[in-house]
Amino acid sequence: KAEHGVKRIIKSWNKPEVESELTQGMFDAMVSLTYNTGITGIKGTIFMKLISEGKFNKAAERLKVTKITTSIKKNGDTIFVPMSGLKNRRLEEYKLFIR
Repeated sequence: KAEHGVKRIIKSWNKPEVESELTQGMFDAMVSLTYNTGITGIKGTIFMKLISEGKFNKAAERLKVTKITTSIKKNGDTIFVPMSGLKNRRLEEYKLFIR
């Protein structure tokens, strides 16, 4: 599902010049992220926007901080807390992306 979702997102950009520059590592990182966050979870991210614009270096850096927090209630307020497991996962996806 994640792989097909990423393929659909890429096709929806209608940018063959960007699609042709994607490496297998970039695609694998996008699929891994999608598997973890869901298709709707990845679709509107800055990470994917940067890829669609062909800004691969910026996208790689953005991947490290994409969807790494969870929300919790504290004193009646919602705060976002980084999760170390997700930070580690994004680092591994970053390594895939840049290879």
